[in-house]
Amino acid sequence: MNAKSGVDLVEHLYAAGDDRGLLEVARNFWSYYGSSHPESPEVARFARVAAFRSATGEDELWQARAVEAAYFTGAWRSLALSLQQYFFRPLALGNHEAAERVLAEMERLAQQDHEGLPTKGLVNGILAERRALLLTERAEWSAAANFYEKALDLCPNPSRRFLKVKGGLERSKWLAGGDHAAAVTAFESLAADGEPYPDVHSAALNNLAAAKAEDRLSSVPFDLV
Repeated sequence: MNAKSGVDLVEHLYAAGDDRGLLEVARNFWSYYGSSHPESPEVARFARVAAFRSATGEDELWQARAVEAAYFTGAWRSLALSLQQYFFRPLALGNHEAAERVLAEMERLAQQDHEGLPTKGLVNGILAERRALLLTERAEWSAAANFYEKALDLCPNPSRRFLKVKGGLERSKWLAGGDHAAAVTAFESLAADGEPYPDVHSAALNNLAAAKAEDRLSSVPFDLV
């Protein structure tokens, strides 16, 4: 098996929302390489999300594999990203203090140096996006926009990540009191560009409808898993 059919392919399938295909690739990769390959932590991390989204019951298994692989390969930045579920859970419950503490631990872990994937720029961008979401949930919209801009600078363009971070930025600017018409234009563009990515497209359409109705309270986050 070619290792290049590992993380590159699962990342592509993840962005496309093909969870079934991603898990098949991940299972084959794991049966061949196990936890010792440099790409193993990232393959397992993407597989955990795919298993969660598709409700296969394998998400805890892949979480354990992600931690195991990060330990054996020293991929501390991958380990930091694998903890995101523990950030999202308290945030969904409105427990901003707990989410803040988890995010701080992720940020500290991500500063550990190691070679290989994921890159430091990628991880810093994702963590900036998470902090922006936390600030948005706290109604600190201007501060959130600053972190979305930092995340945007670290995103490849075009990509799913770029579009969802751009969406978060436009939403936070609108929530901070931005012009409704400008928000409509921004969300229309995101809906068009986000068509290849069903989750981004759906969030853009929801926010477009909210902006047209001038109803900020019904807007939804772009910060998707």
